[in-house]
Amino acid sequence: MLAERRMATVAQTLYDTNHMSALTADKAKSQFAALSLDAKGKCQDDFANFNRSKDRLDNFYFRLIGSSSEYAELFAVIRSVLIPSHGNAVESGFSVNSNFLVENMHEDSLIAQRTVYDAFKACGGMMSVNISRAMLQYVRGSNAHYKEALERKKKEAAEETQRDAEKRRAKKDIDNLKAKRDKPAKENAVECRKIDSEIAELEKRHKN
Repeated sequence: MLAERRMATVAQTLYDTNHMSALTADKAKSQFAALSLDAKGKCQDDFANFNRSKDRLDNFYFRLIGSSSEYAELFAVIRSVLIPSHGNAVESGFSVNSNFLVENMHEDSLIAQRTVYDAFKACGGMMSVNISRAMLQYVRGSNAHYKEALERKKKEAAEETQRDAEKRRAKKDIDNLKAKRDKPAKENAVECRKIDSEIAELEKRHKN
């Protein structure tokens, strides 16, 4: 399994660089294998509902196993991976991302291109990719997917515009209501000051 091989590589690397003991690395690999089984069982909904473009990976794993003692070593590995130092590996990742960037590129496009790049790299290069029937069918329907995405973004933009307009109308209504509420209070305050002035004048005249 590709995911388990990657986890084994990560654990071995952390051990080789003296970031964890051999026992911790071995436990982390075993716990990851157990979590992989849970992903097809009791944790299936959690993994199925994860959205890589919206959900934070650190929050996801903390919610899933962060407080579980049976996954303590695995979470230690995940925490080490998700809090990397600013070293060559991170800089290399930024370099790859910068090569993808072009003017006005949307975030979704950058994520998609980086996903493809990582997939090619995991397979051992472009020539090692298995071109399946499902992949071909998906590519044939790419234009339809593109149009659906445009319509979805258009709808989201219209909804956002409508929400903004409703917020502006609501703010205007609130301001008008506050003005109506404060007007009698101001008028009453003026009247009270006038009455106080008259009282003071009368008291002054008839003091003696």
